[in-house]
Amino acid sequence: MYDSQNRSGEADLIIAKHRNGPTRTITVAAQLHFARFVDMAQNPGSGTDFTQQRQSEEN
Repeated sequence: MYDSQNRSGEADLIIAKHRNGPTRTITVAAQLHFARFVDMAQNPGSGTDFTQQRQSEEN
């Protein structure tokens, strides 16, 4: 979705299809000098911490 508001350093990650799970839009920090995106902690403790969840699934 186009947003005319200037949001330098931010990107929206849209989870539009997920088996047996919620769909949502997540704002991430764009670190383009490293060509990567990282979690943006606006409200620590709210929402789902996908990184932590993924690490626990791998163990």
